Amino acid sequence: WAKKPIKIGADGVLLLPLGDFGDAAGLGLGALVKGTYPLDGKMDATFRTGYIQHLEKEKSGVSFSLSHIPLLAGVQYELDGFYAFGELGLFLTTAKVETTISGQTRSTDDSDNNLGLSAGAGHKMGKLSFQGGLTFFDIGHAGDSMAIMATVGYDLTSL
Repeated sequence: WAKKPIKIGADGVLLLPLGDFGDAAGLGLGALVKGTYPLDGKMDATFRTGYIQHLEKEKSGVSFSLSHIPLLAGVQYELDGFYAFGELGLFLTTAKVETTISGQTRSTDDSDNNLGLSAGAGHKMGKLSFQGGLTFFDIGHAGDSMAIMATVGYDLTSL
């Protein structure tokens, strides 16, 4: 088989938080830089990093905003343009809570680093890729940190 090139690209991200996480966090939007390194004819090593910002959610005078910087490494297995992937890595998460009581606003920021994972499937069409799957921002609290992540990617260059 012909050796595949190393690829560098970008992904646009849409995140839909689920369960209790969805009660607090709004829709997430972001961009990731990605790289793939061929391991054999059908398997690649992958790396993705970037920034994801959730839309602010407000309820009863409390507003909550959240952002993530993912540092993910994984593998993907391709078959006829379709592929399955799994990634593991750190999510550097920052949360901001603003509370307004009697006209006074109080703000609290907190940051945390958690081990997370993402897994799913996708389809490649030339330089474009479409991918969907589940992401857990903290595998120690998987049920409270789960989201559906969809991405549209573009391969910028091949080395």
